[in-house]
Amino acid sequence: MKNIQAARETLDATLADAGRAGGLAGLSSSIERLEKLFRAAEGDTENPLQFGDETLNWCAAEVAPHFESALWSLSAGYYPTSLMAAARGLHIGTAALVYFVNDVELARSTDARVSPTFEKWEGGAGLPTISGLADWLDSRASGRPDLRGDVREPGDQLRYLVGEYENPGRHHHLQRGFPAPGFHQQGHAMATSALQEAMETVAALWILELPHLRGDALFDGLLTLPWSAAVRRSVSR
Repeated sequence: MKNIQAARETLDATLADAGRAGGLAGLSSSIERLEKLFRAAEGDTENPLQFGDETLNWCAAEVAPHFESALWSLSAGYYPTSLMAAARGLHIGTAALVYFVNDVELARSTDARVSPTFEKWEGGAGLPTISGLADWLDSRASGRPDLRGDVREPGDQLRYLVGEYENPGRHHHLQRGFPAPGFHQQGHAMATSALQEAMETVAALWILELPHLRGDALFDGLLTLPWSAAVRRSVSR
């Protein structure tokens, strides 16, 4: 009960500042937009076998709770835990994109009735590795808009973020010198930035790979950080 009480006190301290409370509300709104975005992905795919339904049902059910867990951990002063949940949400959100694109493409050329990629995942095969997902993103480069300027390619962005979020040294830096749970300005700011970048990266990857999403109003205010904003500009040209 001691830690629960400490988490409650940390949450109160976090929300006591109007700016922090507004920032958390903005993150919560972004999670809701992501859920709607996944549903919007069904439009204009010409997917007669509706493979996408299985992947999107799983995606909406799994990605948002990980980002919500990151948001709660951030609010309650468990900053390294927030980083790990954000990394997991990024991992699942990217894997779901790969599954969805592969299934839509397969549905146009097969008489199968069930998504083979989803069957593998549901059967316990686990998620593709970050390395495998990044390699898949690299392989799609010729079919999407170029990212202009000094901007990481999508595969490199995924490798970079997950490497940062899962770095034990960064976790130690986040929590060093203050208790967990407990409010700390630097830890709060770092975990907030990490969660926002993870969510924006998921959204940006989906918009890069699915052209019919590029004019969707769901992206208004969702792609604001440097890398995701660069993606937004590249698909708007």
